[in-house]
Amino acid sequence: MIASGQLRAGDAVPSVRALTTSHAVNAMTISKAYSLLEAEGLLQRQRGKPMTVAANTPESKGEHLQRLTLG
Repeated sequence: MIASGQLRAGDAVPSVRALTTSHAVNAMTISKAYSLLEAEGLLQRQRGKPMTVAANTPESKGEHLQRLTLG
C-alpha cells in the first residue's frame, strides 16, 4: 500500500489483527513483515498508537519500494 501510494507519511497501517482476519495470514507473519518494514525505515511505531508510515523515509525509498513491487 505504501509502494502504490495508497498510504502516505503519517497514515496508520492496518492492524495485525485486521490483516489476519481479512487475508487469513498468520499474525506472526504479518508482525514480522511490519517489523522488517520498520527496520527499513518505512514504518514507525509509537507505544499505544497505531503503526504509521514514516515521515522521514530513507533516501533509497523509491528504489526499495520499486524492488518490493517488482519482486
